Amino acid sequence: MADILVVGKRDSILGFKTIGLEMVFWTNTNECLPQLKEYIEKGSKIIFVTEKVFEEIQDFINEYFGKLFPVFIPIPDVEGSRGIGYENIRNLVIRALGTDVFGE
Repeated sequence: MADILVVGKRDSILGFKTIGLEMVFWTNTNECLPQLKEYIEKGSKIIFVTEKVFEEIQDFINEYFGKLFPVFIPIPDVEGSRGIGYENIRNLVIRALGTDVFGE
């Protein structure tokens, strides 16, 4: 299994295939979540997830919060950014520093 995995709707992540990354084409949670778990069990460490899917599996992702691996990184899909990546980093900084240095 690959160390790096990309998860999302087919039209949003197909371009990652050109650089040789493993992919999980997301159709629905019931079908794809077991496949994602299998990749994690076999050693996937960095998982890029489109923002729409990231929102859908937030509870699953939270199970791994605080662990070294896997690392889930939200990326925009073809519909554009929802600001989830920014909010994720902002919340981590607030948690680490105890204050909002982003000024919001």
